[in-house]
Amino acid sequence: MELYETLDIYRAAYLELIGYEVTLSTNKQGRVLFTFIDNEELNEAIDRYNSKAVVSARDFSEKIKDLKRRMFSVNTGRRFNGNTR
Repeated sequence: MELYETLDIYRAAYLELIGYEVTLSTNKQGRVLFTFIDNEELNEAIDRYNSKAVVSARDFSEKIKDLKRRMFSVNTGRRFNGNTR
């Protein structure tokens, strides 16, 4: 199974907003990676994103906020030996 990884929170927000499941993890530098199962449909969705796809601004904004909260949780867990506060 191939995976698609990105550091781009906006791309990840768009993809999750339109229905793709994202997994968050950290790379060796401690940055959060957004990972998706790679397939042709995902690649088409990425092409739409790059071609200025239109989605609800409010929904997109909320998805970004949600991903930021999840990023914080991933980083907090890493900083405190896997135990989140």
